[in-house]
Amino acid sequence: MLLRVSEDQPIPTKGTWWRVPLDDCVAFLREHGNLIDLARAGIGRTIHEPRLVKALVAFDQIGAEDQATSEQIASIAASEAAAAFVQREFDSGFTLLHAHGVVLLWSALETMVVDLCVASLRNVPQLLEADEFRRVRVQFGEFIKLSESERLEALLSTADQSERRQGVARLEGLLQLVGLEGEMDDPSLRRDLHTLHQIRNLVAHRRGIVDRHFLSQCQPVGGVLDERLPIDGLMFTRLEMAAIHYVYVVFNRCCRVYGGTRLVWKFGSDIATPPDAPEAE
Repeated sequence: MLLRVSEDQPIPTKGTWWRVPLDDCVAFLREHGNLIDLARAGIGRTIHEPRLVKALVAFDQIGAEDQATSEQIASIAASEAAAAFVQREFDSGFTLLHAHGVVLLWSALETMVVDLCVASLRNVPQLLEADEFRRVRVQFGEFIKLSESERLEALLSTADQSERRQGVARLEGLLQLVGLEGEMDDPSLRRDLHTLHQIRNLVAHRRGIVDRHFLSQCQPVGGVLDERLPIDGLMFTRLEMAAIHYVYVVFNRCCRVYGGTRLVWKFGSDIATPPDAPEAE
């Protein structure tokens, strides 16, 4: 890379523009976590819905089901069907809910990294003098029609495509293009991010049904071939914490490059508190 920085000589830039993509990711993860919690609670209450519906149609006053109206019977049947589905989801550890959540967790990280890289190219234009960007070839007629952000994203994407990276390697490769490469502060983080990406792919492309590729890529996670991968609360929390941890890692790299107070990661760190009042090292 073109830029090389030392610990005591950060790159001078105006403002903390690099905070915006990270703060946006933090805000999304906070909302996402709250929604997952609310969904779990709501799903749990739905199990008891049939009894509530029966009470609302005054079954105790009717005296017998054969005296209920067709609308009342349909309402009770619908609530019982919903409760049966919810019971299965509850017994599975909210696998389907967590599967949707995993896809959004990875999407949040991808968006954060791309937005941060585009912001870096905009605010530190000397990054574009690196060989990786000099080698990029574009169709000028189409390129000139794009907005500034779209042009920078196109340059970033084209520079990265030649490497054919996926998953964590792609995120790290993009960050390397803008001088934000670095080690992860916990060996288990890369493993958990890899697991997050593999489960995301399994959910997005196979409805969560385990195949041989997944088994070969995520042996510690396991799963049964041709069956849906169970994603219980413990596994989802681990993946959610990995996503939050990665935000901390990228934040600290930005502090190293552009100056700022670094954050100390602890498992279970409160995502509801943005990195405005960090715990000093």
